[in-house]
Amino acid sequence: MAWLLERDAHGRVTPASANHHFLIALFDATTGQRIGEADVSASHTPDPGRDGVKPLEPMRIGDATTFGNFFALSGSSPQRFSVTVRLPHHDKPLSFSFVYIAHQGPTP
Repeated sequence: MAWLLERDAHGRVTPASANHHFLIALFDATTGQRIGEADVSASHTPDPGRDGVKPLEPMRIGDATTFGNFFALSGSSPQRFSVTVRLPHHDKPLSFSFVYIAHQGPTP
């Protein structure tokens, strides 16, 4: 079974096909500058009970910070992600959601 395991970008060992890496970058809407310090979490449906709310961990690549974690996505049905961002020196968290639809191969 060891040949089916890989180390993820967060240093954990996971089954190679069990999870999908969810990754976001945050930018200031006014200045366009990347946001590198934040507490970020996400959940998804149709299977919110499986993963629940997960922290999106900061990852530095060069001078850029992104936030990510792994989610188990089931089937080809649309997956709705809800993201909450807590910024330093802001009283209220920011929230947004979007729908991810997996690509099913070439279109005719």
